Amino acid sequence: MKEKKNSAKGISVISFVLLLIYISVFMAF
Repeated sequence: MKEKKNSAKGISVISFVLLLIYISVFMAF
């Protein structure tokens, strides 16, 4: 259960970082 929770948190962080990169690329164009 604990591992599953950490995994969900990790996915959330990765999604946030990807969104930030996507915005940066969009601004570059």
